[in-house]
Amino acid sequence: MNKKITYKDYHEKDPERYPFFRYHPDPISNGVFVESDFPRVCQCCGKQETLICEGPFYTDEDLEFICPGCIADGSAAEKFDMEYCEIPGKERVPDEEKTEELLHHSPGYYSWNGGTWLSCCGDYCIYEGQIFYEELMERGLLEEFRNSPAWTESAYESIEETLHNRWIQLHVFRCPHCGKHRFYLDEFYD
Repeated sequence: MNKKITYKDYHEKDPERYPFFRYHPDPISNGVFVESDFPRVCQCCGKQETLICEGPFYTDEDLEFICPGCIADGSAAEKFDMEYCEIPGKERVPDEEKTEELLHHSPGYYSWNGGTWLSCCGDYCIYEGQIFYEELMERGLLEEFRNSPAWTESAYESIEETLHNRWIQLHVFRCPHCGKHRFYLDEFYD
């Protein structure tokens, strides 16, 4: 059985080329970084890379590929006046260095209505990925989800059916300090 390659595997082989992202430690498993069959040219630095980020990019520029290094060092965000996620006002932390790291040095995640990032304990949470009902149950997170602000019983009478049928996306974050999970419920609008 082949072992699934994670971003950590790349990082351990070459940490300078594949920097660690504190708020999004495995952008491969979340589909943000993809391995190309052939080298692609990073639109920021011009280097060829097979592990690339295809987005999401919040910019007016038409971008296709950015290498992990240009995300981590902030050069892509600066060159293209770009951010990788959205932070609602109530989730913004007062530490501007943390906000700068998240917006301009960390890959975002794909969602239907914009990659909203959550916070807890005065810091941004770690993105763990999109989750469906089965995994919510397997990981023992259903009760934590039901007790979270993302849960609204009147709007989602049958969360099992809704998550099972993929009508919403449930994104899971974990606080780097207290370990509590936070959930972002992203609805599909037709």
